[in-house]
Amino acid sequence: MYTCMDPRCGEACEEASETDAMTEHVSVFTPVGHAGAPLPHDYFQDAEYGSSRGRSKTQNWLRGGWQRGCNNGAPDVMSRLPAELKTQITSKLSQYDLVNVARAWPAFREAATASLHEKVVVDAHYSYLKDDCERATYIKTRYNLKRFLQLVATECEPGAGAGVGPLVRSFEIVNLPDGISHAEARALVCGGLPAMTGLSKFYCDIDAPALPPEILKLMPNKHELQSLAVNVDLRHMCEDIGRFEQIRKLSVSPFCDSRKLTSFLSQILVPGVVENLSTLRMVRETASLFKKTASQCLLITGYMLNNGVARPDASEGQTQGLALLSQLDLDFWKFLDRITTQGARLASLTRLEIDDVNVVPEDSDRVARGLALERLEFLSLTNVREVRVVPAVDYEVHDFTSLALEHLRPSFLLGVAPQLRCLRKLKLDYREPIKDSSPEFLCLLKSSAHAALEELDVTIHWDETKLAMWPSWHALARRYVAAIAAHSTSLQKLSLVAYQDSKFYEQPKRIPADLLDLLGTCTLLRSLRVHGESLQLAGAASSLLPLIGQLHHLQDLDLVGKSAPQHMGLMVVHDGVLDRWYRVIHVAIALARANSALRLVRVDKCLFECRPDGTVIPRTTDSDAWFDARTRVQMSAGDF
Repeated sequence: MYTCMDPRCGEACEEASETDAMTEHVSVFTPVGHAGAPLPHDYFQDAEYGSSRGRSKTQNWLRGGWQRGCNNGAPDVMSRLPAELKTQITSKLSQYDLVNVARAWPAFREAATASLHEKVVVDAHYSYLKDDCERATYIKTRYNLKRFLQLVATECEPGAGAGVGPLVRSFEIVNLPDGISHAEARALVCGGLPAMTGLSKFYCDIDAPALPPEILKLMPNKHELQSLAVNVDLRHMCEDIGRFEQIRKLSVSPFCDSRKLTSFLSQILVPGVVENLSTLRMVRETASLFKKTASQCLLITGYMLNNGVARPDASEGQTQGLALLSQLDLDFWKFLDRITTQGARLASLTRLEIDDVNVVPEDSDRVARGLALERLEFLSLTNVREVRVVPAVDYEVHDFTSLALEHLRPSFLLGVAPQLRCLRKLKLDYREPIKDSSPEFLCLLKSSAHAALEELDVTIHWDETKLAMWPSWHALARRYVAAIAAHSTSLQKLSLVAYQDSKFYEQPKRIPADLLDLLGTCTLLRSLRVHGESLQLAGAASSLLPLIGQLHHLQDLDLVGKSAPQHMGLMVVHDGVLDRWYRVIHVAIALARANSALRLVRVDKCLFECRPDGTVIPRTTDSDAWFDARTRVQMSAGDF
């Protein structure tokens, strides 16, 4: 005999069977405990699982209405909802729930199918365990990607009906699945893309396969496409790709030279697009000649250009490539000339990213005429090299340091700095011959432009030629830190790393400990990224722990590189599942104890979640790209 002991009942519930007792105690609503043992239904005081008392009045009304409708043979209340309301309901469901709803509920099949295909994201790193992912249909495997694009391509053939292609409003390729080649992915995309007649956003990540230019001719709905981030092989230009009249966000990668880039942009940046373009990203195809060379090699003389000779101190790789240097490599901003000639400018541009290009100091005037610099909020200059050309020197030179000091010019950065009044996010990875104008650029943003930087990502480059302008590495680093501290009242995200440049490689360079303490004035920092070797846990040489303790709002900390102290007892031949994490877990514990506000700490590639009590746990489900977006200044698929 089972007796209900609920004091709210007026009398005991009699004549209840043993099965009823088990149903009351364990039901489908009961939470599952450790090792599969069910918890009591009243484990949570605010919820009574398994009984109608735990359901809200709305849930009981809906359940009763459902049963009454089914008993009377009338359609249920949910089936009579307007199509707009059904779409709002299905837009909140995950892709797995949408499939089940479309299969089991005919009244919601159309709305569920539309929501399922509205936004499709190809991302091999996606995990359904992460709660911060936006609503979309994610494709992780090669089979699913191939099946989806083949289905779209097949249903667009004559006599096959409308299909699901017109339902796709946004198609993004973030990370290709394992096992699929670029040739196969290119063929699948070219086959399925023409069927997406309702497309308004097409995004290809920088590492995605380059598509032939003819795909732009086949792309439907050109007049309504608003976001286009496409990897087009500009080595084979297409003369007529059609008019994209509504483009607001544009990404072009990879381009090979300035002439072909200018020809391509002249077909995209037509009247109407020029005035309304808000986001622009341009990435070069391959690493430039000067990407990993000393900054002194950025000085070019007329003798070198006219005779096709390399510098006396150039390496073998530079000797072969320097002869190919031509005016095309220095005319990156030439595409602005056609815009300014027509009396127009990119007046609505707020986000600009430039990657792996060469500029000259005179480009600052061209950029000021073609861009509304005063409206820029996001600026990324990554792997940008400022080349100094001295055409008057038509003789062979051996002492380039003296030549650079003799022909000093104001940097390109200093020419654009006073106009960047609305700049909020800045990424700066910039090289110059002999001198370094980046610290002065950061100071001008504060003193002249009165910009309030909120996010800053700075990479410092040092080589021996800088000794001609700076007495030591410590002096240059101090200048950088002082320029960053000038934005302490607004700065919330900071990434500060340094590298020693050589002819063949670059290696991390440690920022002096006494300079890191100066960053304690940036009390609003929520994210900090520095080299791991800046952390010394033992002795008085600890340089980072006092700084971390001062930043009371810091939530994300990224220690770059493998230089952080490691537990040598775990150096085994074959790593276990979490061996990499437990080699450096003591570092995360020390940081969590130094600052209770910390939430996430990454040491090299190992991410930890910090708790207020000073304990940490490894987090293995989050990708490096996800954490990079929290600690670095960069564009992603969400910006297009």
